[in-house]
Amino acid sequence: MTIEVKFNSNELAENLRSGPYDLQEGATVAALLEIAQSEAGFVIPRELAENLVFLYDNRHAIPETALSDGGKLRVLHKVVGG
Repeated sequence: MTIEVKFNSNELAENLRSGPYDLQEGATVAALLEIAQSEAGFVIPRELAENLVFLYDNRHAIPETALSDGGKLRVLHKVVGG
């Protein structure tokens, strides 16, 4: 299956490839992130990983969210302020 991914966090966008990823059926957001990191030879720093927000087909997602063919995933950095 193919998932379209867009990394919107500056640090991730500089190090991980946005675009289509071919995954096995039943893959999760976490599995996709592992593949992206492995492909790039880059490990997402823990401080950043703890503050990521996932939108899958315009709905909030978590690392355990199962992906399906043709889906679109956006990976954003949580913004805090007031």
